[in-house]
Amino acid sequence: MNKLNRSKKLNFLYLTNLPAHYKLPIFEAIGARVDLEVIFALRESNWRKYPKPNAQYYRFRYLEYWSKRFGEIELVPWYPFRNFLVKNKDVVIVNHWEAPIYFVTVLRAKRKKALVVAIYESNSKTSKFDNHFVRRIKQYFFSKCDLIVTYGVSSTSTLLKLNIEPQKIMQLYVPTVSPRPMEKKMNESEEGHRYICISQLIDRKNLLAVIEAFSKIACFNDTLILIGEGPQELLINKLIYNLQLTGKVQLIPHLTENELENLYQKSHTLILASKVEVWGMVVNEALIRGLHVVVSEVCGVVDLVRDMPGVYISGLSSLSISEKMEESRDAWQGIIEKPLMGWYTTDRFSLDLLQGIFSAKGENTIL
Repeated sequence: MNKLNRSKKLNFLYLTNLPAHYKLPIFEAIGARVDLEVIFALRESNWRKYPKPNAQYYRFRYLEYWSKRFGEIELVPWYPFRNFLVKNKDVVIVNHWEAPIYFVTVLRAKRKKALVVAIYESNSKTSKFDNHFVRRIKQYFFSKCDLIVTYGVSSTSTLLKLNIEPQKIMQLYVPTVSPRPMEKKMNESEEGHRYICISQLIDRKNLLAVIEAFSKIACFNDTLILIGEGPQELLINKLIYNLQLTGKVQLIPHLTENELENLYQKSHTLILASKVEVWGMVVNEALIRGLHVVVSEVCGVVDLVRDMPGVYISGLSSLSISEKMEESRDAWQGIIEKPLMGWYTTDRFSLDLLQGIFSAKGENTIL
């Protein structure tokens, strides 16, 4: 990947909470083309257990400020008085809006004449706080941004309902990291259909319904593997026992990156039947590897994958999920050789994002 050849290289700031694994390739792709500093608002030692990035094309640091956790949300409730984050920055990208640190960063960036870009992933179904007061705050925040990147039709629609100017919105998608080449197509084994769920063991992931669905349609050699940890572990183990699925349903707390890749190679259908899901990155990861997916209709990723081969969209009930699991198994004819998800990569996303930013700045840069 060649760095962008520019007479004046722009200085970018990307402010986000933590180094989520799916964001790191985006930072690399952007940093290969512009001068990029990534700031993580939360501490290096974090409850999500994200490791420190091994950055090649960008600089990064953790602010290490005190934070407060509310369930799956962790916020930095205050902001330092200094302007050091936005100093000498031409473009400021913020990945959230619901904490003071993002609010103040946007206002200070505007004062410094930087271009402000917001990433908005949520939608009306996934908004955790939705009342008149919150909507007014959200509307004010995004009105101060020069460009807002949305992930799919649903999040775009939510912003339009806030009366955000349509010309400020650039609708993209959550990009996918290309997998390492498969050494052999282990997916073709005749040992039964293998379903997998990669998920936290929490209520909104709807795993109890997935297990019940599997019990309705499982053939003799079919298996279901759940990868994840969380407070529902005891409930899940109890349900597996009560449904006499011991041995057919396995619960694995954690896998390394290589172990997870090997599991993908051995699997046929990934299931994400969440009750609430902003996007659903595991769907991207499964599809780009040529697998089938059963995904609930409320997941944000449905906007992107609805018409892709191998996608089965379910409701939230165990009956609906079981029907789609059965459809996937009956339709399985081997991995999809050239999945459409291969078009939606981190490199393409970074190019689209940068082109949108340069256009918003009035520059005719060709990437």
